Amino acid sequence: MRLLNEALAKADPFAVARIESGLSLKKSIEHGTQLRKMGEEFGYEDTLKLITRLIENTAAFYNVNGNLTPSQLVQIAQMITEQYGGENIQDIVLAFKDARMGRFGKVYGRIDGEVIMGWIALYLDSKYEEMERQHHNRKHEAVNMAELHPKVLEKVKMAVERKLTHTDTTL
Repeated sequence: MRLLNEALAKADPFAVARIESGLSLKKSIEHGTQLRKMGEEFGYEDTLKLITRLIENTAAFYNVNGNLTPSQLVQIAQMITEQYGGENIQDIVLAFKDARMGRFGKVYGRIDGEVIMGWIALYLDSKYEEMERQHHNRKHEAVNMAELHPKVLEKVKMAVERKLTHTDTTL
């Protein structure tokens, strides 16, 4: 995320696009960096700066950059870190990307804290649905016995044998 922060600070749209295109919902779920942990590792203020730059980048896309003051940017970034501290910074980046792609509806000349928090909530709804889908698929996936660790395989065999023996004696 440092590279993204640097690219945003330098206003390098090609670097930002390259970083964003490498992100995905799947990667965020599997390898994301929690906002809270990011704040601990890189510093709370640097985390806020990254989020304010993400907001500015999106506001510039919509040509409403003059509508948000520096104070509002920091307040919105603070709201995001407080309300969504357990979420990944990649999720915030992807939420802004989805917003620019129009996935959350049209923007009518106004971007503020309410709009931005709404975008993140909508994005997270889709993330949670995907996580639920992945969990369901894993839960119903057949287990390949050949891939089990030998000790686990032995325990499974013993449990099956006990079950078969118990079933035979109760008949």
